[in-house]
Amino acid sequence: MNLKYQQYLLRIKYQYIILIFFSGFILNSCNTTKLVRNNELLLKKTKIEGLKHLSSDEITPYIKQKPNRTTAFVFPFHLWIYNISHEIDSKKKPKKWKKWLGIYKMGEIIGEPPVILDSLSTQKSKQRIQQFLKNKGYYFSEITDSVSQKNKKATLIYNIKEGKAYKISTVQYQITNPLIKKYILQDSSRSLLKKGTLLDVDILQKERERITLLLKTYGYFKFSKEFIYFNIDTAFKKNSAKLYLNFAETADSSIYKQYRINNIYYYQDFEPKEYLKDKKQYLTNFDTVLYKNNYFLSKKEAFINKKIIKNSSYLKKEALYNSKDINNTFRKLSSLRTFKLINIRYNELSDSSKINVLVQMTPFNKHNYTVEVEGTNSSGNLGAGGRISYQHKSLFGGAEILNISLYGRLETQHNFVQEQNNISFNTQEIGLTASLHFPRFLVPFKADRFIKKNIPRTALEFDVNYKDRPEYARSIYNGSFGYYWKNQNTFFHQLKILDISAIKVFNLDPDYYHLIKNTYLEKSFENHLVEAINYRLLYTKKENSHKRNYFSLMTFFESAGNLLQKYSQIVNAQKEGDSYLFLNNIFSQYWKTEIDFRFYHILPRKTDKLVYRAYMGIAIPYGNVNAMPYVKQFFAGGANSLRAWPVRSLGPGTFFNPDRKYYNEASDFKLEANIEYRFKLFWLMEGALFLDAGNIWAINKNDLRPGAQLYLDSFYKQIAIGTGFGLRFDFSFFIFRFDYGIRLRDPKEQAHERWLPSKEGYNPFSQSYSMLNFGIGYPF
Repeated sequence: MNLKYQQYLLRIKYQYIILIFFSGFILNSCNTTKLVRNNELLLKKTKIEGLKHLSSDEITPYIKQKPNRTTAFVFPFHLWIYNISHEIDSKKKPKKWKKWLGIYKMGEIIGEPPVILDSLSTQKSKQRIQQFLKNKGYYFSEITDSVSQKNKKATLIYNIKEGKAYKISTVQYQITNPLIKKYILQDSSRSLLKKGTLLDVDILQKERERITLLLKTYGYFKFSKEFIYFNIDTAFKKNSAKLYLNFAETADSSIYKQYRINNIYYYQDFEPKEYLKDKKQYLTNFDTVLYKNNYFLSKKEAFINKKIIKNSSYLKKEALYNSKDINNTFRKLSSLRTFKLINIRYNELSDSSKINVLVQMTPFNKHNYTVEVEGTNSSGNLGAGGRISYQHKSLFGGAEILNISLYGRLETQHNFVQEQNNISFNTQEIGLTASLHFPRFLVPFKADRFIKKNIPRTALEFDVNYKDRPEYARSIYNGSFGYYWKNQNTFFHQLKILDISAIKVFNLDPDYYHLIKNTYLEKSFENHLVEAINYRLLYTKKENSHKRNYFSLMTFFESAGNLLQKYSQIVNAQKEGDSYLFLNNIFSQYWKTEIDFRFYHILPRKTDKLVYRAYMGIAIPYGNVNAMPYVKQFFAGGANSLRAWPVRSLGPGTFFNPDRKYYNEASDFKLEANIEYRFKLFWLMEGALFLDAGNIWAINKNDLRPGAQLYLDSFYKQIAIGTGFGLRFDFSFFIFRFDYGIRLRDPKEQAHERWLPSKEGYNPFSQSYSMLNFGIGYPF
């Protein structure tokens, strides 16, 4: 053992030795094979070998017997609980201390008995895998199994040779109905059945569904995929198949009949409970109005204009039935956010090829009031608050939604020097928000085609906010006008063509003002205006039944001050120094952009996942003011960032001010990356292990904070790294989260001491090197 290693061991405090010993005792106090009898083997692991074309993830669901669940990849938590609460001798008397602690009850609720290797289950698994391979086109696959055992634990190995798969050589359509055959052949370029495609049952099933959906867009109201079947000929050539697509014969001629829409009825205040009591009588109580060849029915005065409902519908009288029009009508009516229930039903006319369409809509209450008491988490600062809200679901009769909220909060900002032992609320906030959303685009030109393809909204928003922090107080007045729209259920757009804020800062703490006086930051705390235009795009590709991975990408761009700058130059506006004034206030000029990428990998056990996140933000002031507004700058640390540091305490770069009273650091550039492993424990509880890395930097040369500047040749040496673990309680409608972050690498330290575990006196569980965070929802 070398001298350096001996010195490192000497620096380990006695509490670590106790912690390690205690953890080892707990983990080993119950051997995983405790309840495994001498003639049995605990199934520790299953392996799949030999695959060349398919993946083991595709085979795993067909394995009947799987090992005990593991937590954090390796630890069989549920088996451990079961072993503690059970004895191999069932006649043995229960221990009083275990009964008193509820261990026996816990074992029954969350414990999992050991999975004993069973040869019968192995044979059934091989049969299921064989059938799966056949469905995938591998008709002559070979599967063997073997067992590797050690210390009453077994690793079961499935060796699979897929063999050569059958592929489609030709596809022939044996369809007697000429019109249906015409529609299918016209759309054959979209067919999933191509020459060389694997003879895969899943692909055949998808093709049946595709053709069914196609025919339902051409009026075949009663048609379903059950009337499509395939004949397969594999005799003419080895590993090749001729495919014949057929339509079943049926005595019901309406299956292959095209239907047209006769009348459309919109029930504007439909009540399902009353309807179920007496269906015939209930429908006679509506008043009916004919509007543009559509019938609108209501029992009382409807607060949604008929024109809005008609414009949200894709249904037309005498048009062929089209399932896409039905789905788009449902989607568009739902987007109005005024109906809590929408059902679309059909009445077939006897001796006719027509149907009546009944659109039954159950509205929300026109007025809605809520009073909320809430716990708050503002970037890691905990607090309490209350909110009183009012909502009007159709202010002008056109599904315009008005929201007004008055709120107040008390929060605790983290002190750099804790002057008191107790945590007190040292930040107060009060605000008023108001918004009016129109379910359409308010534009001076026609956009009917665009509106039909998307779900648009126009938004007017106003916000007044006053916040009193320990080091300063500030008020913000904000108003904006913009558009929101969503398309294809994957892209969400937000464009604010006018976003104006007035920021006033006062009651600056003398010590804090002394720190920023005559520095780059001083400009950030002056009263100023922000006139901006911004655009946000969110792309989310959600998981589906065939893929376990999905991702989201958010991009944001904002440009501020250009209109006011041009105006000031034209009118030769008043100046203060080199900066133009508007309404006696300096206005900011800058551009800012953010990119946030998140990748979700669902593990074979569907309740576990790995989540990766990468974030970059940059903001550059120019023109009228050489500093970014403080509220627009980036910060690091807190419950949704680097969780081992308090919010706003990290950076910029290697900068550190030991004299500060409160954490308040921010700057112009941010890089961050996170990895989190989320796993199910039991009941509502989930666990997490995470690794966070990143920092903020200054890119403006006027920022003179030592070590704050970004340099491309050295910034990577200033990356902060933290790790930790967390517990989450999933209550479906919200998630309550605890995360305990531990610092591993701190850029404020000297270069040779930034890796903290090698630093003398390092204690990962001390307040100096760790942070407990509380949050609502996942961090990302």
